[in-house]
Formats: sequence, C-alpha cells, structure tokens
Amino acid sequence: MVSDAEVVDELRAAWAQVSRSYARCWAAMAAVAERSPDDWETDEIAAALTFTTRRASYELDGAQLVVDRLPRVFAALAAGQLDHHKARVFASYLREVTAEQAEVISARLVGAATAWTTSQLATRLLREVQAVDPEYTRRTYQQAVRERGLYGYLDHTGTAVLTGTGLPAPDAAARLEALADTLRATGYPATVSQTRADLYLRLLDGTLDGQAHDQILATMLRLGPLSPADPSPEPTEPAAAYREEPAHSAPDPTPEQHEQARELERVAQPQQPQPGHCEQPPLPASGRSPGRPVRYGIEVRIGLATLLRLDEHPAEIPGWGPVPATIARDLVDAQHGAEWRIAIVDADGYLIHGDLTRRRPRRDTRGESGGRGGRGGRGDCRGGIVEIAVPTAMVDRLPTLADAHPDWARLLHGITGMWEHRHAARAALDAHPHRRFAHAALRRHIQLRDRSCVGPGCRRRAAAAELDHTRDHAHGGPTITTNSGPGCPRHHTMKHRGGWTLHQPAPGHFVWTSPLGQTYHTRGEPITPELPDPHPREPDPDPPGLALTFEGPILHQPEPPPPPPARPPPTELPDEPPF
Repeated sequence: MVSDAEVVDELRAAWAQVSRSYARCWAAMAAVAERSPDDWETDEIAAALTFTTRRASYELDGAQLVVDRLPRVFAALAAGQLDHHKARVFASYLREVTAEQAEVISARLVGAATAWTTSQLATRLLREVQAVDPEYTRRTYQQAVRERGLYGYLDHTGTAVLTGTGLPAPDAAARLEALADTLRATGYPATVSQTRADLYLRLLDGTLDGQAHDQILATMLRLGPLSPADPSPEPTEPAAAYREEPAHSAPDPTPEQHEQARELERVAQPQQPQPGHCEQPPLPASGRSPGRPVRYGIEVRIGLATLLRLDEHPAEIPGWGPVPATIARDLVDAQHGAEWRIAIVDADGYLIHGDLTRRRPRRDTRGESGGRGGRGGRGDCRGGIVEIAVPTAMVDRLPTLADAHPDWARLLHGITGMWEHRHAARAALDAHPHRRFAHAALRRHIQLRDRSCVGPGCRRRAAAAELDHTRDHAHGGPTITTNSGPGCPRHHTMKHRGGWTLHQPAPGHFVWTSPLGQTYHTRGEPITPELPDPHPREPDPDPPGLALTFEGPILHQPEPPPPPPARPPPTELPDEPPF
C-alpha cells in the first residue's frame, strides 16, 4: 500500500525528471542550431520533431537563451531543481540585460526560485532588472508606452480577444482593478473576471461616458451583469469549485466600503450628476472636470529613500508588480489625498511598526510634490493607498533628512513621533480580542505585515483579501495580530471546506497542512526586499528608434497567402491570425 506521502514524493520525482529531459532536449536543439546552415536551423528541428516552424522557433529561442546565456539556469534545469516553465521566465526577463547583469541576477535568484511559482519569480526578476539598471529600465518603459497599441482576434468561440500592450502600469491598474474590487464589495453579483469584463465593455460602448467614480459604481449596480450568472449546480469534482471564485465570495466589505455603499444609494442617475467622494464639480459630457483629469486611487508601495531621490529602487503596484522609481514618484504625487501608510521595517525588511499619517510633503510651485505637473491636484480622488517603507537604520537620520529636504520635513518629523509612540500603538492592536471583526488599525497592520493572501503561492494583495482568523472565531479564536491573516476567497474556502488546516506558530508565519499530510510554510514578502547594487550598462551610441506600429483594423482575418516564388521554398503560413 503506497502512503499519501509517497504519492506526493512520486509526483515531485516525476516532475524533476521532466525538467532533466527538457534540459537534454534544449541542449540538443542548441547543438543542432550550431551545426545548421544560417537561417535553416528551425526547419531542421521542425522536420525532426514534426513541429510547425513557429513551434520550432519558439522552442529554439528558449533553448539558446538558457543554454548559451544563462548557464546557472541551465544547470538547475539539468539537475531537476528548476522546471522548464521557470527557466523560460528567466529567459524572458533576462533577454535584454547584459551578460554581467544576467550573471548577477541569476546568482541571486536561481537557488531560491525552486520555492516560487512562475508568477512570484517573474515579479522578483522584474524588480531585480529594474534595480541593476534603473536608467535603462526607465527608458525602455517610456519607449514601450510610446509604442502602445491594441490588437485583437476572434477565438474558437467567435468571441473577441483584445490585447493592449505598452499601457502605463498605474493607469492600467487603476481604472479596472480598483473599480472592479469596489464594485464587487458593494454587491455586484459576478465573479472578479466577469466584473472586470463588464466594466471594460461598458467603458467602451459609451454606457459610462461622462460619469465620475461613484456614478460609475451606481450605474453598474443598477444595470447588473451583462449576462446573468448560471444557476451553477454543485460540481461533481471537488476541484472544479475552486477554478474561479464564485460570484458571492467577494472580500468582506470594510467599514469604509459599507459607508460607500450607503453613499451610492444617494448618488443620482448619470443624467443628473452629483459630486462623489472626490468632491468634484458636475462633469461635462467629456467626462473630465474643468482643468484636470479625473484620477482613480490605487495602491503603491515605495521606499522613503526612493521618494527622497536617495536611490532609484523600484516601487510596486500590488498585484501587478514592480514599476520604475520615476513612475512611482509620479503616482505618489498624483495621490496626495490618498491614505498614506508608514511601515517601519527591520534589517531583513519585515514590519516592526506601521500606522497612518495625515502629514504630506509640501507641494512646489507647479502644484506637485516633485513630479511632473498635471497628474495631481488638491482635489485628488480618494481610494488609493500610498505605503512608504522606512528602515530602522534610517529613523535616526530623519531629523537630518528633514533639514536637507524641507518640503518633506513635516512628514519626516511625523515618522519620528510615530516611532517614539510605537509601543502604545502596538498594544492597542490586540485590545479587543473578543470582537468578531477586526478594527481598522488591526486590519491595516495585518495588510502591512503579510502583504498578500497567506495561501501557498498566492499573490492576491492583502488589501483586496478577506481578514481571516487562523483559528476560527467560532471555535474561540481571538481577533488579534497572532491569529489573523489575509485570505483570498479560494484559500479561505480551502481552509474551511477543503480539508486543509492552518496554524500560525509565530506572527506572520503560516503552516498549511494538506489532506495528504503535507506541510507548506508561507510568509509574506519583505516590505523592503534585498536588491542588487546597480550595474548600469554602457550608454548605447545608437539607441533603437520607434518600432513600426500596426495600423490595420483591430479585428481582422488573415489575408490569403501570396503566390509562392520560384526560390526559395514557400514560406509557411502562420498558425493563427496575426494581431
């Protein structure tokens, strides 16, 4: 009789063998390419493996990047320690860096990557690339935005798939994700994906033209989903219930969201605009208030040293990933009226103390606090979160920094006072252990400490997750820091109905035990992760110009192939419509 543990061990061993086989195959592909005449290596591989030319090109590209440029990654793949999916992530994110930069990053991350999902690895790689070469990543970001576009095709169901590329990260994050999260928290009866799609289509079809934030929410709640949800009978396979969170499993509404839901009931119809939370004047038909664009608050995490321009470390938009320092500073400037949080961290980057601050940097003569004009304004929309990380090593320097940065002096002196009163504030967090729901300060502390859902491999940001009792409140679990953690609907349900158990042996350290007896340890990311020193590349004497953009229709059918030339042989047709 094979035990449960042996079944899991066999699964791990089989997957390691797949990795070793992939390494062998990629090494053979690279050797074939080296011996083939120029420009015909993909045809050789395609013929040998009965691949299409496109598939052969895709596999060879990954093989050559890993085998020739990333020896540490290839060695881990050949040893079965790193699977081919993670090897491809390394290849994708290190494709444009120099050999020296790739070696620095690979040496730091290859060993640890075995414990990360591909999504977690991608986030770390992007952060490292931005840290080793801040100026280059700033320029490539700006170039990508200049080359932005929208493309699409019809899939096998006949429905449209639209892909936007080169979209500015703060704007892409703000418009749909923040609106969708708030909409579901106030009662919209659809899944996360459905809600985002409904918002997307109604923004495109004109239904929401000229509406401010609260008017959009009120209209969406009034109209309801574009297509009613299926009755959704209980699935026959337990796993099927967790493929996407059900429509009723939105995060627990916060008191602020309860207040917003009541406010939405008083918001007039779109034809009769009313001021919302942002206290804007009634909007004209264009949808913009006089003199400045409407802004939607989002969450951004950034170090104090980066805000003061003492370094160029990347910041983060939770749930999306790292963004260059210059972009993040502009985003902070645009959210002068958002909720500002201070997170004071230890030498390893983990939370010691966190709290709100009402203090803000003084704006300069352009009406900004140091960024480009036109993105902020004193009437900024509420709803965003600005989290500023302060290492303890920096706390003693705050008075000196206040003298050197007078526009930030009020905020810096406030952080000093916050640090001096940290013990009393920390004691207040656990002052109400018998309450069913955590108070605002405790919720905020858990969000700062744990960063994201505490489920294995989950990246859902803590502010958009439910606050879960590690030991259920119904079974005597207190509402305190050592018994609380963020949980997305999937992992919350997994604990309650999926047969998994959860323990928190130390604050912020979680141990999951599966129905097969396996244990998985999770802990939130450091607030200030360790980053490599900058290794900037030599200036490019001939920087690339703008790429040609596709000027055809968004949705189109492939054109018929041209008549084949006499020489060389006819080019293979693409496997799918270009877009």
